[in-house]
Amino acid sequence: QMRNRDAAVKSRERKKMYVKNLETKSRYFEGECRRLEHLLQCCYAENHALRFCLQSRGAFGAPMTMQESAVLLL
Repeated sequence: QMRNRDAAVKSRERKKMYVKNLETKSRYFEGECRRLEHLLQCCYAENHALRFCLQSRGAFGAPMTMQESAVLLL
């Protein structure tokens, strides 16, 4: 009976540590997700600015290279 109680106490301790570890990982991944979402928004903004730059350049008669026009299709 004593060993059973000790085993139960250890089991509850392990479970607490496991849950605490999961909560820590969850907080880390939530932060990482926010960071990556911000990075993605920055990439979208940069892409938009570059497309605008290329389109404006093309509108003023500067010939676009094949690579530049392919970028506009992305």
